[in-house]
Amino acid sequence: MRVLRAGVYNGGVVGFADCEEAHWFLEWWQAKVFRRCVRQVKRGYHFEQRWLDFAPSLVARHHLLRDPGVNVGHWNLLERHIRVANNRVTALGVPCRVFRFSGYQPERPEMVTKYNRHLTVADTGEAAAVFARYHALLMSAGYTEARKLPYAYETYRSGATISERARRAYQRQGDAVSNDDNPFERTSFDRFRRWFKMGGHPKAR
Repeated sequence: MRVLRAGVYNGGVVGFADCEEAHWFLEWWQAKVFRRCVRQVKRGYHFEQRWLDFAPSLVARHHLLRDPGVNVGHWNLLERHIRVANNRVTALGVPCRVFRFSGYQPERPEMVTKYNRHLTVADTGEAAAVFARYHALLMSAGYTEARKLPYAYETYRSGATISERARRAYQRQGDAVSNDDNPFERTSFDRFRRWFKMGGHPKAR
Protein backbone atom coordinates (compact mmCIF):
# COMPACT_ATOMS: atom_id res chain seq x y z
CA MET A 1 0.00 0.00 0.00
CA ARG A 2 2.86 2.41 0.81
CA VAL A 3 4.33 1.86 -2.66
CA LEU A 4 0.99 2.65 -4.30
CA ARG A 5 0.79 5.89 -2.36
CA ALA A 6 4.39 6.95 -2.98
CA GLY A 7 4.52 5.96 -6.64
CA VAL A 8 5.81 3.03 -8.67
CA TYR A 9 9.22 4.59 -9.26
CA ASN A 10 11.54 5.98 -6.63
CA GLY A 11 12.99 9.34 -7.60
CA GLY A 12 16.17 8.97 -5.56
CA VAL A 13 18.26 8.10 -8.60
CA VAL A 14 17.17 9.44 -11.98
CA GLY A 15 19.36 10.01 -15.04
CA PHE A 16 18.68 11.75 -18.33
CA ALA A 17 20.46 11.88 -21.67
CA ASP A 18 21.14 15.23 -23.30
CA CYS A 19 18.45 14.89 -25.95
CA GLU A 20 15.24 16.61 -27.02
CA GLU A 21 12.97 13.98 -25.48
CA ALA A 22 14.69 14.23 -22.10
CA HIS A 23 14.55 18.02 -22.16
CA TRP A 24 10.85 17.90 -22.92
CA PHE A 25 10.13 15.50 -20.07
CA LEU A 26 12.18 17.54 -17.59
CA GLU A 27 10.25 20.67 -18.52
CA TRP A 28 6.97 18.78 -18.13
CA TRP A 29 8.06 17.40 -14.75
CA GLN A 30 9.21 20.83 -13.60
CA ALA A 31 5.84 22.35 -14.48
CA LYS A 32 4.03 19.65 -12.51
CA VAL A 33 6.08 19.98 -9.32
CA PHE A 34 6.31 23.78 -9.37
CA ARG A 35 3.16 24.01 -7.26
CA ARG A 36 2.39 20.35 -6.62
CA CYS A 37 5.53 19.02 -4.97
CA VAL A 38 3.53 18.26 -1.84
CA ARG A 39 2.54 15.27 0.24
CA GLN A 40 -1.22 14.99 -0.06
CA VAL A 41 -1.78 11.26 -0.34
CA LYS A 42 -5.57 11.46 -0.47
CA ARG A 43 -5.30 13.73 -3.52
CA GLY A 44 -2.70 11.50 -5.19
CA TYR A 45 0.35 13.68 -4.53
CA HIS A 46 3.60 12.39 -3.05
CA PHE A 47 6.17 15.12 -3.59
CA GLU A 48 7.97 14.87 -6.92
CA GLN A 49 8.02 11.16 -7.62
CA ARG A 50 4.35 10.30 -8.22
CA TRP A 51 4.72 12.16 -11.52
CA LEU A 52 7.35 9.64 -12.61
CA ASP A 53 4.57 7.05 -12.97
CA PHE A 54 3.74 8.82 -16.25
CA ALA A 55 7.25 8.39 -17.67
CA PRO A 56 6.65 5.13 -19.62
CA SER A 57 3.64 6.63 -21.39
CA LEU A 58 5.34 9.94 -22.16
CA VAL A 59 8.89 8.89 -23.01
CA ALA A 60 9.57 6.42 -25.79
CA ARG A 61 13.11 5.62 -24.72
CA HIS A 62 13.40 4.79 -21.04
CA HIS A 63 15.15 2.19 -18.93
CA LEU A 64 14.47 0.90 -15.43
CA LEU A 65 17.73 0.45 -13.52
CA ARG A 66 17.65 -2.88 -11.69
CA ASP A 67 21.14 -2.80 -10.18
CA PRO A 68 20.64 -3.95 -6.53
CA GLY A 69 23.58 -1.80 -5.48
CA VAL A 70 21.80 1.40 -6.47
CA ASN A 71 19.15 3.13 -4.37
CA VAL A 72 19.30 0.87 -1.35
CA GLY A 73 16.80 2.26 1.17
CA HIS A 74 14.52 1.32 4.03
CA TRP A 75 11.86 0.02 1.61
CA ASN A 76 14.18 -2.67 0.18
CA LEU A 77 16.99 -2.89 2.74
CA LEU A 78 16.18 -6.34 4.09
CA GLU A 79 15.84 -7.78 0.59
CA ARG A 80 19.26 -6.54 -0.55
CA HIS A 81 21.25 -8.65 1.96
CA ILE A 82 23.86 -6.03 2.79
CA ARG A 83 27.36 -7.28 3.57
CA VAL A 84 30.24 -5.20 4.96
CA ALA A 85 33.85 -6.41 4.75
CA ASN A 86 37.14 -4.51 4.52
CA ASN A 87 35.31 -1.17 4.25
CA ARG A 88 33.45 -2.52 1.23
CA VAL A 89 29.65 -2.60 1.18
CA THR A 90 27.78 -4.94 -1.13
CA ALA A 91 24.10 -5.53 -1.88
CA LEU A 92 23.14 -8.94 -3.21
CA GLY A 93 26.82 -9.47 -3.94
CA VAL A 94 27.43 -6.37 -6.05
CA PRO A 95 29.04 -3.08 -4.94
CA CYS A 96 26.61 -0.82 -3.08
CA ARG A 97 26.86 2.44 -5.03
CA VAL A 98 23.95 4.45 -3.60
CA PHE A 99 22.73 3.92 -0.03
CA ARG A 100 19.71 6.02 0.95
CA PHE A 101 19.13 7.18 4.53
CA SER A 102 15.63 8.48 3.85
CA GLY A 103 13.86 9.31 7.11
CA TYR A 104 16.91 8.57 9.28
CA GLN A 105 16.93 10.57 12.52
CA PRO A 106 20.29 10.91 14.28
CA GLU A 107 18.39 11.66 17.49
CA ARG A 108 17.09 8.08 17.31
CA PRO A 109 20.09 6.13 15.97
CA GLU A 110 18.46 2.82 16.84
CA MET A 111 15.79 3.39 14.16
CA VAL A 112 16.32 2.98 10.42
CA THR A 113 13.70 5.53 9.40
CA LYS A 114 10.81 7.56 10.74
CA TYR A 115 8.66 6.09 7.97
CA ASN A 116 8.70 2.59 9.47
CA ARG A 117 8.65 2.52 13.25
CA HIS A 118 8.95 -1.27 13.29
CA LEU A 119 12.29 -1.42 11.49
CA THR A 120 15.32 -1.02 13.76
CA VAL A 121 18.99 -0.85 12.88
CA ALA A 122 19.49 -4.06 14.86
CA ASP A 123 17.18 -5.78 12.37
CA THR A 124 19.40 -4.95 9.39
CA GLY A 125 22.33 -7.28 10.09
CA GLU A 126 25.63 -6.03 8.70
CA ALA A 127 23.96 -2.88 7.40
CA ALA A 128 24.05 -1.67 11.02
CA ALA A 129 27.71 -0.80 10.43
CA VAL A 130 26.69 1.49 7.55
CA PHE A 131 24.25 3.34 9.79
CA ALA A 132 26.83 3.65 12.54
CA ARG A 133 29.32 5.14 10.07
CA TYR A 134 26.73 7.57 8.72
CA HIS A 135 25.78 8.66 12.23
CA ALA A 136 29.44 9.30 13.11
CA LEU A 137 29.96 11.34 9.94
CA LEU A 138 26.90 13.47 10.68
CA MET A 139 28.07 14.19 14.21
CA SER A 140 31.61 15.07 13.10
CA ALA A 141 30.20 17.40 10.42
CA GLY A 142 28.34 19.46 13.04
CA TYR A 143 24.85 18.01 12.80
CA THR A 144 23.96 18.92 16.39
CA GLU A 145 24.82 22.58 15.85
CA ALA A 146 23.21 22.77 12.41
CA ARG A 147 20.02 21.21 13.78
CA LYS A 148 19.49 24.32 15.90
CA LEU A 149 19.51 26.70 12.95
CA PRO A 150 16.08 28.19 12.16
CA TYR A 151 14.22 27.21 9.00
CA ALA A 152 14.34 30.19 6.65
CA TYR A 153 10.76 29.76 5.42
CA GLU A 154 9.11 29.04 8.76
CA THR A 155 7.94 32.59 9.38
CA TYR A 156 6.66 35.70 7.62
CA ARG A 157 8.87 38.78 7.51
CA SER A 158 7.06 39.93 10.64
CA GLY A 159 8.35 36.89 12.53
CA ALA A 160 4.91 35.25 12.81
CA THR A 161 4.93 31.50 12.20
CA ILE A 162 3.35 30.32 8.95
CA SER A 163 0.68 27.77 9.83
CA GLU A 164 0.18 24.58 7.85
CA ARG A 165 -3.38 25.73 7.15
CA ALA A 166 -2.09 28.96 5.62
CA ARG A 167 0.37 27.03 3.45
CA ARG A 168 -2.40 24.80 2.11
CA ALA A 169 -4.61 27.82 1.42
CA TYR A 170 -1.81 29.57 -0.47
CA GLN A 171 -1.05 26.45 -2.47
CA ARG A 172 -4.71 26.09 -3.47
CA GLN A 173 -4.55 29.45 -5.23
CA GLY A 174 -2.52 27.84 -8.00
CA ASP A 175 -2.05 30.13 -11.00
CA ALA A 176 -3.98 32.89 -9.26
CA VAL A 177 -0.75 33.70 -7.43
CA SER A 178 1.28 36.33 -9.25
CA ASN A 179 4.96 35.62 -9.87
CA ASP A 180 5.64 39.07 -8.40
CA ASP A 181 3.57 38.40 -5.29
CA ASN A 182 5.92 37.35 -2.47
CA PRO A 183 3.98 36.61 0.74
CA PHE A 184 7.17 36.98 2.77
CA GLU A 185 7.38 40.68 1.93
CA ARG A 186 5.43 43.09 4.12
CA THR A 187 2.98 44.36 1.48
CA SER A 188 2.24 40.94 0.07
CA PHE A 189 2.03 39.47 3.56
CA ASP A 190 -0.64 41.98 4.63
CA ARG A 191 -2.63 41.29 1.46
CA PHE A 192 -2.37 37.52 1.89
CA ARG A 193 -3.29 37.76 5.58
CA ARG A 194 -6.47 39.67 4.73
CA TRP A 195 -7.26 37.17 1.99
CA PHE A 196 -6.66 34.23 4.34
CA LYS A 197 -8.75 35.67 7.17
CA MET A 198 -11.64 36.21 4.77
CA GLY A 199 -11.79 32.53 3.93
CA GLY A 200 -8.97 31.93 1.50
CA HIS A 201 -10.89 32.74 -1.66
CA PRO A 202 -9.10 34.63 -4.48
CA LYS A 203 -11.95 37.20 -4.68
CA ALA A 204 -11.24 38.22 -1.09
CA ARG A 205 -7.97 39.73 -2.18
